[in-house]
Amino acid sequence: MYKFVNDKLDETYCTPVPSGHNFRVFDVPDEELEMRDILNCWYEEGFYPLQQLQKIDIEAKDEYLDIQKQLLDHHDNTIMLVLRSQVYQAALKRILSNWPARSPAKNHLEFLLDQALALQAYGRH
Repeated sequence: MYKFVNDKLDETYCTPVPSGHNFRVFDVPDEELEMRDILNCWYEEGFYPLQQLQKIDIEAKDEYLDIQKQLLDHHDNTIMLVLRSQVYQAALKRILSNWPARSPAKNHLEFLLDQALALQAYGRH
């Protein structure tokens, strides 16, 4: 059905994904393509700018940090919303399986995934 996934709920790829591969329809489920788009926005607009802002010394840094943290929270909430679905959970697990270990971004997303799974286990969405 798909080039790299046998089923939407698979948590791993059935064949290795080449480094730098640009995913298209029929490579993976639509939900994974959507999750990749969400993660790109999350990283570019929320996570990465916050990481960079924490490293520099500028005037009114605390105010900028507060604003950027709010933006990251907004993106985190979007991710948590889609992670209510097991299909999106599986997509995120597959995506993260190809990310470098000990990546701060990967750690943050794994934390969100753990939260989503815990909420699901307790029947809260």
